Amino acid sequence: MAIALAASCVINIVLLVVGRGSFGQIIAMIFALGLAVISVGIGFLTYLVARLAVEAPALRRFARRAVILGLVAGSSLVSLPIGSLVNGYDMGQAKSFCDRLRPALKRHRQATGRYPETVSKVTTRDQLPWLLRGEHFYFSSSDGYSFLIRHQWGMLDGVASDSSSAGWREFD
Repeated sequence: MAIALAASCVINIVLLVVGRGSFGQIIAMIFALGLAVISVGIGFLTYLVARLAVEAPALRRFARRAVILGLVAGSSLVSLPIGSLVNGYDMGQAKSFCDRLRPALKRHRQATGRYPETVSKVTTRDQLPWLLRGEHFYFSSSDGYSFLIRHQWGMLDGVASDSSSAGWREFD
């Protein structure tokens, strides 16, 4: 049972660290729940067959292991609400970072007459929050700029802001 508990903890930690409340984590959860239902169902049916047999210790062990596998897989549900909180934190960090870039973008425009083509002119990749790494989130034109941050738990939705307003708006 200690191995099952350890496996459950490892699965939840991996889903949190890798998934972070993303759409991929939701897909992984669907597969885990499917595995849980199938394993518990097979374990229950095997247990019923083993009860009918007088000497079937191997079947009983198999039934117990199938149910434990199902419970471990089903325990991954714990990671989803926590992953959602992590995703909210990541989104807050990304928005805050973009808001802190605004003065540097304005200074760059005052010095050169236009907004920078990339944020690398005003910040380094090391400073990017996790959610923005590897993402194209900044867009500039001759008269303005915009930030576009996709939600990790959705497909095509997120938040946006531009140089004409300091606020953020949801899009989908």
